[in-house]
Amino acid sequence: MRRVAAVVLMFTAAGCASTTDTPGVSDSSPTIGASLWKPGDAWGYRYETRSESGTFAWIMDREETVDGTTYYVLRAASKDVYIRKSDFAYAMEKMNGEVVGRNVPPARLVATAPGEKWEVKYVRETPKEHRTDNMAMTCESSGPEKITVQAGTFETLKTTCANSRTGALAYEAWFAVATRQMVRDRTFYSNGWRDRELIDISVKPRAALERSPTQPTLLTRSRFGHVIEDGVGYGGVRIGLTSEELSRAWGPTVGARAGQAYDVRTFRLDTGETIIAMLKNDRVESLQFNDSRRPGEAPLRTSQGVEMGEFVDHARGIYGEPEERNGAFLYYYAEGIAFGPDCLRQTHDPRRVSCVLIFQKAPSFRSAGLVPR
Repeated sequence: MRRVAAVVLMFTAAGCASTTDTPGVSDSSPTIGASLWKPGDAWGYRYETRSESGTFAWIMDREETVDGTTYYVLRAASKDVYIRKSDFAYAMEKMNGEVVGRNVPPARLVATAPGEKWEVKYVRETPKEHRTDNMAMTCESSGPEKITVQAGTFETLKTTCANSRTGALAYEAWFAVATRQMVRDRTFYSNGWRDRELIDISVKPRAALERSPTQPTLLTRSRFGHVIEDGVGYGGVRIGLTSEELSRAWGPTVGARAGQAYDVRTFRLDTGETIIAMLKNDRVESLQFNDSRRPGEAPLRTSQGVEMGEFVDHARGIYGEPEERNGAFLYYYAEGIAFGPDCLRQTHDPRRVSCVLIFQKAPSFRSAGLVPR
């Protein structure tokens, strides 16, 4: 059965593991903390664990000041990840404006120079789960070290962290000034190692940024409507449109690469939702809608009336049992739609529809509700 590309972005908080995912930029010069990230900067990665592998992207969305501290805010689908600007310490994640994970104090895993040693101690809070974890690591930096990944060969500064209680290796990462981001990292979890490496980068020079969009294009929802058309499209954009036709319909926007095959275009509705267009061979293959709407806004709904944020069981009641469950999505190929109950692997309520994916209908598959089981 065919697979439909979806953006399932992996910002996994520390739980049983010895660390937390902390994206960052290494810079041995005094410019660390300066405006190294600009809106529209994007990085594509491949990840691999013992049980799964895939690709994902981070997009720099904006700078935001909270209680007098300035943060870079990375957009990961419907999740906002806050990185303290002064030292690239990982602070918190928000969904729909609500904190879903927080490091107190923010955890710094980015060194300023080779030979640095420091302690990383913080409390990992997950408010919705009413859970806290005390984290303690000893970190040191080394380098410069040249490493080669799919995106190229880079001179890096390496961070190595060990569990302070056991001495076991917990995290290692290679940061490059040229990419303004980590190019590879390895994180140990209770079920084994997770490896990630840079496969594509879209960090534009300042001159290019002045000519190109610096943040996702904002779309007016009242103009485009409230209905996601199953297997068809939304707001004048249909599955199968060319890249040029997409730009004419919704305007130019920030983009990134996801692996070798896909271009990713990110848009945002003025009610808060994020729309991610996946293009293959210069044509729109799928549209993913992430439920990041602001409080009080009416939800988007599908052709058959399933609203984003509703219980997944309600979607099953209307569409029947899925033809396939693959990773984070329940697929209904005959209808050209899939529902993500937990796209980001850390939603506030994984029983609810947090994202909707639409793609070309597959007429060869009968309606999921009629497929013999």
